[in-house]
Parts: sequence; structure tokens; C-alpha cells
Amino acid sequence: MMSVEWSFLTTNYNKGDSIDTAITSLVQSLPDSSELIVVDGGSTDESLEELIHLSEKHEPVEFVVEESNLGEGREIAVQESSGEILVQHLDTDRQYEDLTEYLELYQSLREEHENLFFMTLDSIYISSRDVHEKIGGWPPLGRVEERVFVDRALRTDGVTLRLYPENKSEEIPTRDVSTLPKRMQKWSRSTRDNLRCGFSYGQIARFHHHEFSPPKALVADAIALKGLWDSRGLRNYGRKRHSWREFPSWEYGIDKNSDIVLDGPLRDEFGEIR
Repeated sequence: MMSVEWSFLTTNYNKGDSIDTAITSLVQSLPDSSELIVVDGGSTDESLEELIHLSEKHEPVEFVVEESNLGEGREIAVQESSGEILVQHLDTDRQYEDLTEYLELYQSLREEHENLFFMTLDSIYISSRDVHEKIGGWPPLGRVEERVFVDRALRTDGVTLRLYPENKSEEIPTRDVSTLPKRMQKWSRSTRDNLRCGFSYGQIARFHHHEFSPPKALVADAIALKGLWDSRGLRNYGRKRHSWREFPSWEYGIDKNSDIVLDGPLRDEFGEIR
């Protein structure tokens, strides 16, 4: 049996309508001696049927079903994988371009930087398994887990970060199969994890009133109070946050050589270039 060098790792929860497109787009970029592991967090839609079909259709595709949030699922994927090189923070609601150039550039840069952490603008991460362990792995957060993950990489002695200054994926529109109570619970837990990651309740409320109509923003504020209450006494993972950006690479200044440096956010808290 051929040994595995590359492990592509992704998570899924109720993305049965997009998972085929996402996984098929990733398969086209798999080098020889690769595996693609999907951790399903306990989907209630047709995801399991799709995963069975995909694993039968594409030999490198394997899946694990274990109830988990995003951060937990990403770490489970690492533990289930066997490759030396980890390609992480892949999702089943995104369609990926050909990643061959990105993977080859990682290999080239790794000759100069042994402990390399390489990321795209849309937060696809490549590192060796050793670097992942040095960083400390994924935090058990259901949202914003990638911010803490990148912070850990930035603050780990001996790890070199480099940015590939392009997006390599785009979002696939999906339907939300959750019930209203489930959506409210999800929003409350999202607030809880954002607070644990370093955002303030004031930042979260400002985001609501920037993105939503006034009535919807007030409802979101009320639901977020439940998350604020639930965050009491839980471990905090983050520093104080400056920016409400989805992709953590946008939080840091980036010099002309595509190095990430800690000199403050490039954009304001709503993503406008300052």
C-alpha cells in the first residue's frame, strides 16, 4: 500500500446540497499519494448518502461521522489522517480552483523554511504535521476557530508564516435546513465563541446593526445576550480583536514580500480599506 504524503482535511454539517461540488473540485487538485478526509459533525440531511457515494466514486475520499463543532471536527480530521503535509480549513460549501500551483509553491518555500505555515487569502492552510503540533492544533470552538488557529501560528517560536495573496475558492449557495430554534441556538453559540475569541459584545451588536434591518438587529442582540451569559467562566482563547472579518489574513498588515506582520488591521471592523 502506497504511503500517504498529503492529507486534505475538511468538515461538513448539513451541506448535502453542496458537498458533491466541493469534494469533486478538491479531488482535481489531489497529488499522488493523497487522502481527502471529511469529518461530518452529525448531519441530519442527505450528507451521509452523498459521502458514501463520493467515497465509492473517488478512492482517496474517506469520511468519519462524529458529533462535533467546527474546531473539534478539524482536529478530529488531523487525528484521522496519516499524511505528513496537512491541507486544512477546507469546507464543503466552497468550490475550489485548481490548487496545484499553491501546493507546488509550498514545496518550494519549504526548502527555505522548514517550519512553514502557508495560507491563502481565503484561509486555506498548509503545514507539516510537526508544525501543526507545534502550534497546538485547533481550538474546540464552533465558530472563529480559524482566528485562534492563525494567532497560535503567529505566536509560535520558529514557525514561519507566508501568504499566498489570492483566493482559491468561492462560496456555494446552500439552503439552511435548520429549524428556527436551531438557528437561534446556533446564533447564541456563535456569540459565545466570538466572545471567547476576543470580540466584545459591543462589536457584535455593531455588526448586527451594520448588516441587518433594525428589527432583525434587535432580535440578534437579544439572542446574543444568551451567548454572553453562556460564555461566563469558559476559557478565553483570543486577544482583543480589531476587525470583523471572516478571513483572519485580513486582520494583519501584509508587506510587499507577502509576509504577515503584526502591525494592525488593513481594514476597519466592517471590511472597508482604511
